[in-house]
Amino acid sequence: MTNINKQQLDTEPWYKQFWPWFIMALPMAAVIASISTLVIAIKNPDYLVIKKSEQQSISAEMRPAKKTGLSTASPKPEQPD
Repeated sequence: MTNINKQQLDTEPWYKQFWPWFIMALPMAAVIASISTLVIAIKNPDYLVIKKSEQQSISAEMRPAKKTGLSTASPKPEQPD
């Protein structure tokens, strides 16, 4: 008789019960949190932090060389005979 009463009480579809939604809510929350973290990371990228002196040397290297007619290549060393 107890089995009949349980079957009669459990006639609701699964989507109207609490536990399936509770179990699915935890992975859904993790997916939503990871997507929001990805969006934040894409919208706010980290920039390279360098010292002021390094920045000046990098910008000096990036400037085009002045045309003085001198070659920037080092001379070949003389080979002894």
